[in-house]
Amino acid sequence: MADMPSFCVKNKDGGIDFKSPGKEFVAYIPEKYFERSIAEQEGDFYNLIGVYDYTIQDLKTGKNNGLHPFRLPTLFSTKPYSVEKRQQIRLTDDSEPDDYRIFRYQDGDTLIVSTELVQFIGNVEKFINLFFILGYIPNTIPYDQIHEYIIESAALNGYSYGINNQVFGFCISEVCRSKDNPSIPWRLSDTDDLHAYHSTSVKNVSKLISPYTALLSEDFDESILHAMMNNEPKDTTLEKVLVGEIK
Repeated sequence: MADMPSFCVKNKDGGIDFKSPGKEFVAYIPEKYFERSIAEQEGDFYNLIGVYDYTIQDLKTGKNNGLHPFRLPTLFSTKPYSVEKRQQIRLTDDSEPDDYRIFRYQDGDTLIVSTELVQFIGNVEKFINLFFILGYIPNTIPYDQIHEYIIESAALNGYSYGINNQVFGFCISEVCRSKDNPSIPWRLSDTDDLHAYHSTSVKNVSKLISPYTALLSEDFDESILHAMMNNEPKDTTLEKVLVGEIK
């Protein structure tokens, strides 16, 4: 791991330790990770998908070096020295308030227990569930880098989708919505801010398009409600089929 950050050092057991005297590594793990089994506790250790935000804080002054995305999109084990629960934290101006567990590491603590990561297709499934079913893509990840996480998650587990990257682009372009108007995709929001998006579950996308596509949702009662509340309906091919305009 020659490209490791300067604050990381490989230990004798094959793991990665935080190495920065007088400073602290602070990781913000969304509480929803634990609710959806994307993160789990095993004694003093935690197993989780490495997609979250962190900062490095000076223990004396309390100053930090800004927020950064942690990028290891597969399951690994970690051992923070302290974990605390915090509610309704807003990490950036573009993000919504959310509940987090804050993992803290001081000099010598283990960030990654072992770099010999287990290759298991179930890890890829958890990652896809995180991004597309749970609909949680941290908007601290630049929009034009989201597809890289999907590819890396598969590669780290010895898998390849065998499809063109444009297919990922189609999916991402629908689940990432304008932060100011969820009814439109980020790509149509007339902004070049690569962080000005909010993600949603792929199951919710149909509800945002038209009353007819809203009816496709797995929850019919909720679908009817969304169809009735859609004040900006759009014409779709499905609508024309349903009303008999296309035979």
